[in-house]
Parts: sequence; C-alpha cells; structure tokens
Amino acid sequence: MSTSIFHILFAMKTKTLLKKLVIAIFIVVALFMITPLTIYVIVTHNTELDLNKFGKFRADTVILDSNGRPIEHLSSCVRYTEYDAISPYILNAFIALEDKRFLSHKGVDYIRVFGASLNNVKARSLVEGASTITQQLVKNTLLSSEKTVYRKLNEIKLAKLLEEKFSKSEILTMYLNVIYFGDGIFGITRACEVFFGKSPSNVSLQEASMLAGIVKNPSKYSPLSNLKLANERKNLTLKLMRGQNLISKAEYSASTSNLVVEANTKYSEYNRGYIKAALSEASQLLNMSERDILSSGYIISSYHDQNLQKYIEDSMKNLAFDVQNAQKSVLICDNRSASAIAYHSTSENRIFEFRRSPASIIKPILVYAPSIELGLISPDSLVLDEPTSFGNYQPKNYASKYLGYTNVRDALKNSSNIVAVKLLDNIGIERAKSLAQNMGLKFKSDNGLALALGGMTQGATIPEICESYMTLANGGEYSALSFIKSIKNRDGKLVYSRSTTKTRVLSEGSAYLTTDMLRDVAKTGTARKLATLKIDIASKTGTAGDSNGNSDAWSMTYTPNVTMCVWYGSRGSNLPKLSSSVTGGTYPTLLAKHIYSRLSTTDKFSRPESVVDIEFDTMASFIEGKPLLASSYTPNEYRKTGLFLSDYAPSLTSTYFDNAPPLNFKSLTSSNTVELSFEGDPQFVYKLFCRKSSSDICLTEFTGSNYYTFTDTINENSILSYYIDTYDASGVYICSSEFLNIIVRLSGIW
Repeated sequence: MSTSIFHILFAMKTKTLLKKLVIAIFIVVALFMITPLTIYVIVTHNTELDLNKFGKFRADTVILDSNGRPIEHLSSCVRYTEYDAISPYILNAFIALEDKRFLSHKGVDYIRVFGASLNNVKARSLVEGASTITQQLVKNTLLSSEKTVYRKLNEIKLAKLLEEKFSKSEILTMYLNVIYFGDGIFGITRACEVFFGKSPSNVSLQEASMLAGIVKNPSKYSPLSNLKLANERKNLTLKLMRGQNLISKAEYSASTSNLVVEANTKYSEYNRGYIKAALSEASQLLNMSERDILSSGYIISSYHDQNLQKYIEDSMKNLAFDVQNAQKSVLICDNRSASAIAYHSTSENRIFEFRRSPASIIKPILVYAPSIELGLISPDSLVLDEPTSFGNYQPKNYASKYLGYTNVRDALKNSSNIVAVKLLDNIGIERAKSLAQNMGLKFKSDNGLALALGGMTQGATIPEICESYMTLANGGEYSALSFIKSIKNRDGKLVYSRSTTKTRVLSEGSAYLTTDMLRDVAKTGTARKLATLKIDIASKTGTAGDSNGNSDAWSMTYTPNVTMCVWYGSRGSNLPKLSSSVTGGTYPTLLAKHIYSRLSTTDKFSRPESVVDIEFDTMASFIEGKPLLASSYTPNEYRKTGLFLSDYAPSLTSTYFDNAPPLNFKSLTSSNTVELSFEGDPQFVYKLFCRKSSSDICLTEFTGSNYYTFTDTINENSILSYYIDTYDASGVYICSSEFLNIIVRLSGIW
C-alpha cells in the first residue's frame, strides 16, 4: 500500500517537473526566435527598396590628371548585357558555385544559413558566409561592404523585397552585370572581353566556369594573377555543375583540362593602365576594396600626364616596336616629385604585384653603387674578366665574351656578368642587399651570388626598379613612387594627402659616379642606340633567358628630369618565349629612344664637390691593383685622369717609373770602342738599341742588377744614337729613354 502511494507521488512529481521543463524549453526557444526577429523588425522597419538606385552599378569615383582634369569617369567601365545575350553556361556556372537553390528560395537560403552557422560554431570563427546571389546583388548596388549586423539585416530585408519585385532571370542578369572581376573589370561583358576576347554569348563551358570562380576573391583567383588557382576554381565549379546535373558527364570530362588565358588587349582604352594602377594604390592607402572605392564617390588627384600617356600608348602599338609573343610595359616617372606620370601595359597584371627577373638592370643598384659607396672601387679600378668559378656557381658572360683585364667602367658598359659577381662576392651579399633595399628593391630568401645577375626568388616590380633608379637620378635620395597626390570623399573632405619624404640612402658622390658610368652605357655600351638623342641620359639594359629564348628584356633610362622603365616579356611560363634576338639593347631601348624624342630635356647631371679629378698612373695601378698618383716620371701614355670620391681618392704616388729612365751613359775607351753604362732596377728588363742609318738594332738585354755596362765596337766614323727600352718582368713595354747621341771617329770619341 505504501509502495503504491510512493509510486503515485513520484509520478506526479515527475510529471510536474517535465511540464516545467517543457515550459522552460518553450520559453528559451521562443526567446531565441523572438529576440532576433524583434531586432530584425526594429532595424529594418524603415528599410525600403529604392528602385531608382537599383540595377546599375554606381561607379561614381573620378580620377583627375596633374592639371585637375578628369581622366575618366569610371562608370564608363561598366556595360550592361541583357539576359538573352548571356550564355547558359555562364548562368548555370554562377548558380552552381554561388547559390545552388537560387531558383527556389525567396532571397534568403535558410538551409544554407543554418549550415554556415554550424560550420562557424565548429570553427569558432566566421569561416563561411551564406549570402545568396540576391543578397550579393543588394550588397553590391545598395549597401557598403562593412561587416556589421545592421548591414546584414538590411541586406536580408532588401533581398526579400527584391525577390518580390523582379523575376529570377532579371535578378541574375543584374547580378552578372555588376560583379567585380578584379583589375578594374566590372560586369560579365567586360570580363568576357578582357579574359577571352569574346562576348558573353560565345564563351565556352570552360571559360564560363573559370569566370564564376574568380568573383570570390579576384586578386587570388583571376587567371591574370594566378592561372593555376584559377584553373583549380574552374574545376571546382565544373564539379558542382555536374553534381547538380547542370552539365553532362561528357561536357564535364571535356572541360577539366587547364585553360590558358591571356589578357585580350583589343579592348583596352587610353589611360586604362594608369587608372588600374591608381585604383590599386588607392585601395592600399584607404584599406578598402577597389569596388568600394569605385562606388564611394571619391575624387582622386593623380600625377597623370594625359598627352604623354596617349603618346606612349600609340608608340607601343607601333609595329616597329612589336615583338611576337611579347607583352610590353612602360612606366615614366618624374624624378623631383617621385611620381608616376604615365603608365601603360599590354599585360593585365597588377603593377604593384607583377614580379619578373630584373636581369642585369639590378647590377648598378646591388653591385656597382654599393661598391663605390663603400670605397671598394672607383670607375677606373681594374678587374679581371675571365671564366671564373665561385664554388659550385659558374656564371658566364653573354655570348661567352670576356674582356680580360678591364676597368669597372668598361665592365659595366659591356654588362660583364663575371665582374658583377666578383664585386658582389667582395661586398658581401647581406651588405649589398641592405643598401639596395634602401633604394627600393625587395628581397626574399635571396642569398646566392646569382643575385648579381637578377637571380631573385620572387623578382622585382616595375615601381620598385624605378624607385631605385630614381634614387640615382636624385643624387642618392630615396622617395617612394606614387600615382596619387590626394583623395577627397564625395563631400569634398580630404581623406589622404601625399607627403613626399626624401631619405639619404647613398652619398651624392656615389650616385653621380654610378650615373657617370651609366652615361657611357648609353653612349658606347649595350644601350648605344640612345647615343643619337643628344641629351644627358644614363641607361642600363638587362636580358633574362636560356637556350629556349628570352623571358625578359629591360631598358632602364633616366635623365635629370625623368626615369623610364621599358619591359618586354614572354606572355607566360607555358607559352613561347621571346626570340633570343630580343634583348634589352634592342626593342626596349629603341622604344625608349622613340619616347625620349618626345620629351624635351636640356638639363645636365650636376657633379658634386665630393667627386674630384685625379691623374693616376695606369701601369702602376695595374701592377699594384689599386690606383696610384702619377709621378713626374710617369710617361704620358700611362697618365690618365679619372673620377674619384674625394674620401677615397688615391694619396700614394707611383714610384714605378722612378728608376726606369737609364742614367749616366759613359765612354771610357778610345780607339774603336764605346763603353756604355747606366743605373737600373732589378725589377725591370732593359733592351739597349743603337740607331744606325735609320735602322734600330738591339744590341743586348739587361736584367737582375742595379748597374749595367756594354761595350760597342765601332768600325767607321759615324754619328750614333743609343737608347734603352724598359719592360716589366712579364715583358710588357713601359717606356723608352732619351736618345744618347755620340760622334765617333776611329781616332777616338768626341
């Protein structure tokens, strides 16, 4: 009895507890659902769909040139294509990758939201989004890209309203016309033109799937930035399309091979290269995406010279400078303001990210200027240019041509690889890199002597190279290169103003001596095609390649006013290289010369007081391995005036010729003999000559002593002239003595 009562009481208590638990769970769930719903209602109650603003991308930012004139209103970059003119491959590719339930949801994919939320909870971070195509369209046309709950809730509300007003085909069409593909490319029409040279109606399945893969992260997945990743994204899209039965098995199999993409320049307009570069710089300065900058109504003031821009673009189209399989880039900078005044490229690569081997144009920056700065060389320092091994590294000169003993000036003029590597080995790689980094170059795990020839892990960008050469042009002062002067928002408020900072990274004298040697390159060296310009210009050429052809050909030039970089390069690693005849000294230099003919410049490089003229003894310098001042005995043929830094100018005087002139000819014999004697030096070889009847006869050779004598037998009355030639120990002629004239009579010597 008592047991039954106990069970009854226990059951009643359990039932009460369960009832309370159910109520509690209901309240929690209700709160969980009602609270977000309440927040949603409160936040979005005034949110309305403004159809006047909708459907067209608002690219209302403008870029001004150096005179304050608009270069271009960027909305002209966007063109609209209707639904029927877009390939079904494109439509299905974007649906498969971006929003597989696009045709069935009402603006928000709640299944996807739930799945993304679970994944984010597991990862304890926002690793996955859940925006539908409709939501992306709203964000790209009506809202900013800020990551806040407020913006997200408004995005959901507007997406639902949008679905009520427009059909799925209209929404998809508007979406495809406003999405951003990177590199200033907006909308499906422009993307198809640039990437494939086609209209949206004619792209293949492969091309459509690659286009869909780009938009998640254009800087990462664009085929112009990373073809490998672009193909991986393409194949992911194809896999999803096959899984959703949007393509057949045969179509899938036929489209998974790698797609090679080259930017189609047929559709490029004047100024586009400069606009892309300025937009990329603005993105870095404002820490905003290019898309957000374009739609924010900014006024960007640049250093752009529209007339010069048109001239270089027309020049690059000139068939005289055209090379098969080549891309071309030209950047012109104003030295005094360290600004980019014109830029164009037939490549769609981003100027601040596009890296190539600098080849020999790195030599003045990494090797010669640092060597001069450290007092290790002067332009007239001698070095042996011959096949040389540096451990396991065995560099070779172009065409296996070697100069033998040569001075530094001629080694640079002829772009000797051996000499450059020797100098880098002498400086030390880390010390050389440190100085070159201060001039603008960037290095990553570059620790080998091949660095002297441009063997960099990641290569260099054109702006970095121009910064380093501008440092030379500006007398050793470094300034970062910029396309942009200032940026104002749509209300006219200044949000960025450039402040040009100059930093002394190289002495004025070292910069001048490097420049002076590079002037010789432009006169009689590898850039001698510039010689007819009749302007004060310094230059260096560079070529990278192998037995299969050349991959890069450079011409770097500068005057006191401007610095110019001209680059020719192969279109890609999987594409044919340039002909081996295309070197830095050919097409790039010719194109640079053509452009300079338009630039009026009469300024001259100014020599600083720290650079002095010194007359030195070339023979002594050759033997001693360092410059020595010419002495009063140094023959004219061994006197040379060179340029030196005053701090490192030679202070010791050559004594090499001090004992070379023979001294003290004597005659001690009567009758028919003449005894000649003179003081000498054991380090020289002396040859005694007698001039008889206009012919010179070598009588004997002396060596190894301090005092020499010789007896000459005379057979007839005559006037004899004796002289001595002096040679060094290796047989190199040094000089001749004065003639010793003697009148001889058989009865004695007068």
